[in-house]
This record gives sequence, structure tokens and C-alpha cells, in this order.
Amino acid sequence: MATVLFIVKATIPRKREAAFNRWYNYKHCPQFLRYPGAVSARRYKAILGEDTYRYMAVYEVQDEKTFLAIASPRRVRGLGAGRRTRRSLEKGGTGTAGALNEILGAWSGVKITPMFGRWGYFVGPRLFACFPLRAKDTDLWIRLTREDQRRALDSGAFVPHPRLGGKGWVIRHVEGLREAGATLSWLKKSYETARQIVERENREES
Repeated sequence: MATVLFIVKATIPRKREAAFNRWYNYKHCPQFLRYPGAVSARRYKAILGEDTYRYMAVYEVQDEKTFLAIASPRRVRGLGAGRRTRRSLEKGGTGTAGALNEILGAWSGVKITPMFGRWGYFVGPRLFACFPLRAKDTDLWIRLTREDQRRALDSGAFVPHPRLGGKGWVIRHVEGLREAGATLSWLKKSYETARQIVERENREES
């Protein structure tokens, strides 16, 4: 019996929806379902309202061990637009992404998985930051509380995310290890907020 659900939400520009759906339906989901221990993959699309997330996918796996094996970036194969991206995935990230993955991966409860062209940083089911897979892309996304978001924007180092700013997301272009280090205090704030929210939700469920 399946014991673990993994939920991914995304917003895709309308002009790219057809290509996105073809990739998801005919490549990504079949690849996922071939993995030992994968039980099901279901997709949903919002048809009412103006929800930030128009698409949602729910993955079902048999146990936590299987989930960690699938989600681990060091075990991902066949993703990415080119050989360099695939090699980066296999190594768990290179350059700035590799440094961020090594640092954040050491924080308690953090899981890192590639999703939609980015490394996603999670505490439980909550995404708190993400960074591009491709070396030429540098936009680090961080989700903050409203108060921390205001402070980050006031610092001049961040700009609001064009679509997700209302949810607390900010962007900073990180082009080297020095700039990556300068963002760690903000990443830590985001991580701590995500951890507290997940812990509260777990207490409420129990």
C-alpha cells in the first residue's frame, strides 16, 4: 500500500501549456511510473478562480525510502535540455548550484529535487527556495514572510517575483559563490519559516 504522497504545483504561461502537457503526459509521467516503487501519478488543472498555481501533480509511492530515492538529485537520469545539464544533475549540481545544494542539503529536514528546470528546496511538502539547473541562469527564488520580504526588497538586493510576489517570493541573481554566501541569511529565514509551518501543520493533523 502506498504511504507517501508528493505534490508539485506550477503555473505555466498559456503559450507553453500545450508543450508542457505533452511533456508531462507522454514523457515525465511514464518515466516516473517505470521507477520501482512508484504507484501512481495524477494531474489536476484549476478551472475556476485565479489561483496562483494552475497545475498540480500528485505522485504516489510505496514508502519514504522510495520517495527519497526518486527525489534525490544524484539519482536523476534523462532530465535537462543538454549534456551539460544532465551531467550537473548527476553530480548533484555544479558551481553555484552545487555549493547551494551542499549547504542547504545539510540543514535538518531539507530535501532537494530537480523540478521544472530548477533545484527545488523543500521542508516536507513546502517549497521555500529554488535555483536554476542551467549554469547560465542565475535567478535564485526565495519565499519569505511579508515582513522579511519587505526588508529584503528594501535592501536593494532583491526584486519581487513577477508572478509570485504576492505569496512572499523574491528574486536575487546569484552569479558566484560570494553572492551565494550573501543570500544565506535570507535562505535561513525562509527555511525556518517553512519548518515552523510544516511542524504546526503536523501537530494539527495529529
